[in-house]
Amino acid sequence: MLPDEYRTIDFFTKDALPAPRMAPAEAELIAAEHLGITARAQALGSQQDANFLLAHR
Repeated sequence: MLPDEYRTIDFFTKDALPAPRMAPAEAELIAAEHLGITARAQALGSQQDANFLLAHR
């Protein structure tokens, strides 16, 4: 995450929580570093989180 994404949210001015911005390449790197797998990531879409389908390469 970028440092500016750690700021607080003013719920009175926002309709919803901001979704984290993450590229599929970042998800692939996380899968490799933390899970020890080589996979291709496909964004699944969501309103308040980042979901990816990981497919073995």
